[in-house]
Amino acid sequence: MKELPDLSSLWNSLRDCVIQTNTKGIILNWNIGAQKSYGYKYKEILGKPISILFPSGRKNEYLKILKKIKNNRRIYYFETELIDKRRNKKNVQATILPIKNNDGGISGTILFAIDLTQKEKLIEDLQLTQKLYRDIVEMSPNINGIIQNNKIVFLNSAGIKALGIKNISTLVGKSIEELIYPDDLSKFRIRNKLLLKGKKLAPTELRLKKNDSLIIIVESYERFYRYMGKPAIQFAAKDITKRKTIEEERENLLKITREYAVELDAIFESIPDAIYVGDKTKIRRANSKLLDLYNLKSIDEMNSLRSHINKILKIRYFETGESITAKESVFANALKGKSIVREIVLTDPHTSKEKIIRSAGAPIKSNGKAVGAIVINSDITELKKIEKEIIESESRYKSLIEQSFDGIALINNSGKLIIWNSKLLDLLGYDVEEILNVNFKNIIQAEIKKLSNEQKELEPFDKNLHFESEVIRKNKSHFPAEINISILDDEMIMYVIRDISERKAAEELHEKLFNKLIEAQNVMKNLSRQLIIVQEQEKRNIARELHDEIGQTLTAIKIDILNAMKFIPSLSAQEQLKDSIQMVEETLNNVREMSLNLRPSILDDLGLIPAVRWFLDRQSQRTGINAKVITKPFTEKLPSEIQITCYRIIQEAVTNIIRHSKAKNMSVEINITSNELYIIISDDGVGYDVLSARRMATSGYSIGVLGMQERAEAVGGWLDIFSRPNEGTKIHAIFPLKLMT
Repeated sequence: MKELPDLSSLWNSLRDCVIQTNTKGIILNWNIGAQKSYGYKYKEILGKPISILFPSGRKNEYLKILKKIKNNRRIYYFETELIDKRRNKKNVQATILPIKNNDGGISGTILFAIDLTQKEKLIEDLQLTQKLYRDIVEMSPNINGIIQNNKIVFLNSAGIKALGIKNISTLVGKSIEELIYPDDLSKFRIRNKLLLKGKKLAPTELRLKKNDSLIIIVESYERFYRYMGKPAIQFAAKDITKRKTIEEERENLLKITREYAVELDAIFESIPDAIYVGDKTKIRRANSKLLDLYNLKSIDEMNSLRSHINKILKIRYFETGESITAKESVFANALKGKSIVREIVLTDPHTSKEKIIRSAGAPIKSNGKAVGAIVINSDITELKKIEKEIIESESRYKSLIEQSFDGIALINNSGKLIIWNSKLLDLLGYDVEEILNVNFKNIIQAEIKKLSNEQKELEPFDKNLHFESEVIRKNKSHFPAEINISILDDEMIMYVIRDISERKAAEELHEKLFNKLIEAQNVMKNLSRQLIIVQEQEKRNIARELHDEIGQTLTAIKIDILNAMKFIPSLSAQEQLKDSIQMVEETLNNVREMSLNLRPSILDDLGLIPAVRWFLDRQSQRTGINAKVITKPFTEKLPSEIQITCYRIIQEAVTNIIRHSKAKNMSVEINITSNELYIIISDDGVGYDVLSARRMATSGYSIGVLGMQERAEAVGGWLDIFSRPNEGTKIHAIFPLKLMT
């Protein structure tokens, strides 16, 4: 098979390694990417066996691959080792495709190899390479074919597979109508006539007969087409029998011949970059992206402006800013046989906008001489903008590190310092030259050994440690530090060191002050408790005095007045004495009421539960509010201090309910568990905002809430209030039993 210089030159424009061999593994073509990767020049490698690129243990590897290629197999993403001219090994990922001759036989192979060690640099070129060999080989999942004179002259692999036949030769000489389901023949014939007249038709559904007599349903797209200079119909169909998704592109098989100009145009248009091919006389082929890039309407316009287009677009070197003449252009160099890549800047004269272009040119050779050139221009304006932003971001990042109040260090696994800030030097007392000669790990003491052990156990997603340790300064003094360690990769570790001397001192002072505060609070609690005890004792004494002394005296006065009435005959005097008796009785009742409110004797005589029942009954009779006591019998004897505290809390709560809640029902629940005594006081009143009430209490407007809390806390208990507007109120009080005994 005759070599194809245009296609070889297209490969030479790529940075990937592209090698063409015959079926015996002899190298027939070798692009610039292969020369750069493996060191052999074109003339030096031409005619050599491809096994020269394989290590001694892999010499027969490619011969085995050739056997598969001869069987029309394709090898995708095959990972192996190749060696360059200097015997250096390279891990590569290779795709190996067969080359067919005009008779459909295998005449050789094309090998695309990507150096796996340079993946990131080759992403852009890899995408282009993948696009090219996807177009070259039959990778489309759609059924693609050409019908001429009512016969199939071309059908891709997807079509062969869909129809269940072994190869295209099975259909040679047969009418396409033999594959059409009989009921769809009429529609198919009408469409063919319209298509051959140049009509554009919408897609349609057709039923096709497979080789195994099964029927498949396809959605078919057809258009008028000139194949080998004669009218034909090109069709693309997707099998909708199984409702599979059609992949991105449905293109015809790329023919590896110079005669297939239409297919070559399709390749040009499918390449995402601006591309053109020409010789010394003119530009012969270009894609629409190139015309868009140069803001041109046609290739003819480009040819007419070719000699001075560099001046019109003000083309200059990106790095230096120097203008580029037509003789210095990438295209001119490629015509001289030089493969060259440059970054240039184009300035649109109409809009004054600038574009940064990576321009790659390669010669098209025939018989070893440059007969033309191919140029691929990639718009890298956004890429350069991103690179600039990355550089600026790195600069800002370094500035942030330098401005940090913490010492920051980036070291390798052996402890050598890579990046640092001035704060680190200030903390440790070193200058730059000194710290570079110190093993940074030795600056931090025992925790580093712990780090080494923990580092081995860290999961891949957990590579951060945080601890406090003593750090050694240059002068051998120590200071407490908070240390954050981030393991960036197998070789790099980042330390962030914060001097916490002041914080430690503040913590010690805080702890001392806190202990003093706790001590003061305990003293205040004891004083408050003693005050309550004294108050209750005084109330009990006053209540006793009122009941025993004043009550008895008032009773005696009443008796004396009654006796006096027997000896006074005057009716007016007796009326006055009756008024006096009534006043004495009212005073006696008030004294008894005051005595009960100060200290009900029932509390001392019968205990908490009877006292609470008596108190609620009196309040219910006085106010009309339904009140009840909920409790279970218990035999535990409660200390007097606990009883009076519980009674006073209930007394204050019930008084608040009567004054403010507008409740119809209230209850007091008293129970003892194995560990504690608890009281729940609840009502169905209007409720209130507890936080607001607490703020008012602390401001001195209402001290009832604080009084209940202080009484509970004074005997080791706890009290809380739960209420919302219109949802009633609940007061919980709990007293641990161990504090009661």
